[in-house]
Amino acid sequence: MTCFYRVAAVVCAYYASAYRVQHSDGMQGMGMLQAGPEGDLRAAAVKSFKPPTVWMPTIDFQKLFFPRIELERHSNTSVFEQTRSFMEEDNPRGWAKNWSSTIGFGVGFKNESGVDAQGLRKEWLSLCLQSIVMPEGHEKAGLECIKSGSCGADAGTQYLLEALPTGELIPIRWEEEEAESKWSGRVGSVLKFAYGAYDKAYETVLGAKASIPYAARKRFKFLGKWLARAYIISGLGYAPMGLHSLIYKSLLAGHAVAPESEPFYSEEDTIPACEKMAAIAQRRSPQELQSYGWLSCDEIKDPETGKYTQPSCYKPIYKDEMMWDALYLAWGPLAPDGAKADDTVPFAQAREFTELRCEESWKRFEEPVNSMVEGFHEVIPSDSEFYNLLNGNSETLGHLIEGNSEVDLDELWEAIEWGWGWTDEEQQVLRQALEEMQEEGKDLPPVKRPLNKLLRFFTGSFKQPVEGWKNSKVEFVRKRTERCIPLVGKTCFNELRIPSGCLESSHKLKEMIAESVVTEDFGIE
Repeated sequence: MTCFYRVAAVVCAYYASAYRVQHSDGMQGMGMLQAGPEGDLRAAAVKSFKPPTVWMPTIDFQKLFFPRIELERHSNTSVFEQTRSFMEEDNPRGWAKNWSSTIGFGVGFKNESGVDAQGLRKEWLSLCLQSIVMPEGHEKAGLECIKSGSCGADAGTQYLLEALPTGELIPIRWEEEEAESKWSGRVGSVLKFAYGAYDKAYETVLGAKASIPYAARKRFKFLGKWLARAYIISGLGYAPMGLHSLIYKSLLAGHAVAPESEPFYSEEDTIPACEKMAAIAQRRSPQELQSYGWLSCDEIKDPETGKYTQPSCYKPIYKDEMMWDALYLAWGPLAPDGAKADDTVPFAQAREFTELRCEESWKRFEEPVNSMVEGFHEVIPSDSEFYNLLNGNSETLGHLIEGNSEVDLDELWEAIEWGWGWTDEEQQVLRQALEEMQEEGKDLPPVKRPLNKLLRFFTGSFKQPVEGWKNSKVEFVRKRTERCIPLVGKTCFNELRIPSGCLESSHKLKEMIAESVVTEDFGIE
């Protein structure tokens, strides 16, 4: 009889795992609810969140009841790709669990001995998004994930987003490079003609082909799902970086929204498709807009009119024949019938080429954003009360996802639990250092601000907690030592260990903080 009960239990678990995954508690995968409008929005999102049906029978009780994602911090696979693989392939049950609970869901980093008391989860939420943001100055070559949908074995090929000078994230702007050798010779010419005929037939029957491959669109869809699941429903923390305001408007509208822009060039010189990209980039330099960028501009404005003083600021490159001939631009993949990819674009077709380029650039913004919207609305359905409460306010949605990048120092200070041995003078030095760091980062994106970087060092997040500091325990430990040695951050417990040898002056302390938080290891011993 005992054996029968054991077999029955296994069979029940096997078949139960094939049904819709249920939430592990009444909070439906969400942390502590906030009071006020933001709390109401999160509550509405949680109420409408329906986990996917998982048809993956298993008798692995850990996978079934206690899913745990094991991540590699330094890997050839980005944290985003590791997360996507786990949630969509390895164990989709983890998607529906309460990510705030330490019982039904776990997060760990391989070869690290950290304790998962929500600190590791906050790191995970930050690192997942950060891992697909292309670093400043990175070459836009070899981005297989977005260009071909086939991610390479190097995490550096797996970027999906880039940051504008404002710090806002957008899908990576990239130019397709076509090797002419692919179409060389008589056979190549025949193949090129055949592929061209196929493309035209495809567009006639099914509409315009997508600019980015299906596999890349799947990744952007998961990104949309992640924004809703991680930063709204979980209640664990905010996104480390902010998205472009147009993306938030699109998430609300249910489709990619075209931006609005004020007239800049003359009506004759304006190209509508290029204006979209100008509005997104929020600048008109050739670096952002190529041949639609201004001819030259020192960006000095008349204080009375607010307009640029240099006339060439209001003339696009494509309108200047001398500059156009000097650029020696080739058609590339935009080559029209009768032209080759390596043929130089004549000045007579400068506008045509510029318009084609802008249209392709807009598609490479529009398509990823539509995929993100699709994923977002899969997690928080379009008929959810969540959208009624937002009432079309995309700024509120943005704040819900990315929070406030400003650190409330007074509230943080009140939340600190001081370890043994602190003197009033040492606390004053620390407070002065924190205030100076806050001032130094005033005009920088959150991920570059000294105070926000320190916050991430010992809490795992660039932003303050979703529910504020009042409900969060923060411990500052004074490490007794005569030398000023690196600080240690314990993200598991929101703990910062500060050597007493660094507390002689705010300058000395800031120098060691800057040295300590450079590493991506968050001070783990």
